[in-house]
Amino acid sequence: MFAVIRQLYMQRLVCSSMFVLGFAMIVRAAPTPTLAEIACEANNEFSLKLLRHELASQPSANVVFSPVSISLVGTMMRIGTGDVADPLLRKVLCQYDTDPFSMWKAWGEVLSSSELKLFSDAGYFRSSNAIWLHRGATWDMDRMTRFLQVFRPELRIQDLQDGRVMPRVNEWVSKASAGRIPKLIDTEPSELLSLYVNATSFDARWDRPFERSLPLSFGLGAAKREVPGMSKVAKFRTIENSSFRAIELPYDIDATMEIVIPAEDASFSNTLKHPALTGAPFGWSASATERTLRVPKWRHNWSSDLTATFRQLLVDKYDEVSLDTLTRILIGREPHGISLATHQAVIDVNEEGTSAAAATAAGMGRAWAKPFDVDRPFLYFIRLKSTGLILFCGAVNQPN
Repeated sequence: MFAVIRQLYMQRLVCSSMFVLGFAMIVRAAPTPTLAEIACEANNEFSLKLLRHELASQPSANVVFSPVSISLVGTMMRIGTGDVADPLLRKVLCQYDTDPFSMWKAWGEVLSSSELKLFSDAGYFRSSNAIWLHRGATWDMDRMTRFLQVFRPELRIQDLQDGRVMPRVNEWVSKASAGRIPKLIDTEPSELLSLYVNATSFDARWDRPFERSLPLSFGLGAAKREVPGMSKVAKFRTIENSSFRAIELPYDIDATMEIVIPAEDASFSNTLKHPALTGAPFGWSASATERTLRVPKWRHNWSSDLTATFRQLLVDKYDEVSLDTLTRILIGREPHGISLATHQAVIDVNEEGTSAAAATAAGMGRAWAKPFDVDRPFLYFIRLKSTGLILFCGAVNQPN
C-alpha cells in the first residue's frame, strides 16, 4: 500500500514539475521588448494610421512623409505636456503606455544604433533635432535638464515673438535637409513659447541601378496615361494575393523600398488594413525570383498642417475629446497651446536610387523573366531591413 501511495505521489510530482517547466518555457518565449523595439513598433503603427488618414481625406493625392520625423517632434512635445494633453498625444503617436522620457530614450537608442550611426556617418540617413525656447518664459528646469540629458537636441533660447526667428528656423531646416526643405514655416505664430523641430533625410542607391528608361502606361481605366518609367531584370522578393501585389526593391545598404499595388477594385485605405501589411516587415516570399520590373520614376513634394491632422485623428477615435483639449500643452506651469504644427517632405526616385527629406515643426524587358509592372496607383515604404523601422512612406496616384 505504501509503495502504491509513494508511486502516485512521484507521478504527481513529475506532472507538477513538467507543468512548471512548461509554464517557464512559455514565459521565456515572450521576452520583454527593448526600448528600441517599442519605438519601432509605435513608429510603424503610426505610419499606417497617418497614411490611412491622409488617403481617406485625399484619395487621389500623392503623399509622402517621414513618420520618424513626426514621431520625434511628437515625443518632444509629449515631454513638454501636462497630465491632460500627454495621454492624448501618446494615443495619436501610438506610444500608448510608454512615458515620454522613456520614449525619448528609446528614440535615442534607435538613432544611435550601430546600423543607423553607420548610415549617418556615410551620409545615407540623417536626423537632427532642435528646440527653440522663448526668452523670459518660466520653465521647469529639472524637467528640461532631464530632457536634454537623455538625447541631446540643439537648444536655442530666443525671443520667439521677434519676426527674425522664424527665418532662422527655416535656415536651420534648410541646412539640416541639405537644401531640400528650404522653407518649413511660412507664418509668424503669435505668443509662441517653444518650438520643436526635426529634419530627416535619406539618400541611397539601388543595389543594382535600373538598366534603362522607358515610357510606361500608368493609371486605371480611362485615366491611363504615359509617364516616364524605368526597367531592370533582377531577382526580387514578392507578395501576390487577391488583395494586392507587392515587390521589395533593395538598396545598396541595409534598407529596402516596398511597393504595394492594390487590386483594381481595392482602395488604399482597405489595403492598408490587410493583416499582411501590419507586420514588420511584410510577409515576403521565402526566396527571390527573377522578374522584369517596370516602375515609374517620381518626384513629389508634400506638406501637412499637423495641428488639424492630430486633432482629427483624436476625434475619429475618441468622440468624447474636445478639440481644445489637445492644445493644452504645458511646460512647467506655463500654458503652451499648439499654435503651429507642420510637416513637409520631398522624394525623388529614379534609375540610380532614392533621395528623400522631411522636416517637422510643432509649436523595362527580357521575355524569359516574369514581368512585374507597377502600372497603377501604389503605396510605398522605405524601411530598415533589420528592425523594420519605416523611415519614409507614401502613395503615388500620378507620377510626376
